[in-house]
Amino acid sequence: MELATTLEDARLAQQVTFEELAAAAGLSRLATRRVLRAESAPRVTTLMAIADKLGLELVLVPRQVAAGLAAPASSQRPLSRVEQLKFGTDALARDAAADATAAVGAPAAPAPRRTRVSRSRKGAR
Repeated sequence: MELATTLEDARLAQQVTFEELAAAAGLSRLATRRVLRAESAPRVTTLMAIADKLGLELVLVPRQVAAGLAAPASSQRPLSRVEQLKFGTDALARDAAADATAAVGAPAAPAPRRTRVSRSRKGAR
């Protein structure tokens, strides 16, 4: 299922139709559509042909290596501009603490809240 999703995402990103992909890979439109929608169990050569036409490579790796390739999504995603403004430089420490805490199974601590101190001009006179 994940493989089909990856192939379909690549097809959509490249704005390639099922017909164009099928013709380039030497497959029928129906067979191509079934593969990309995870409706069939395709041959490895079929997957390789579709991946090749989408600029992807089908690679087999040992399970130990594959486990290391799948990093948590939270550590891969960069902070958005809003998060950068909200957390500032504390964001890296917050993420590192959350990752370390999650690794040992304890709940992550909430991010520290910043408070703004306003000074009144009336009291300064």
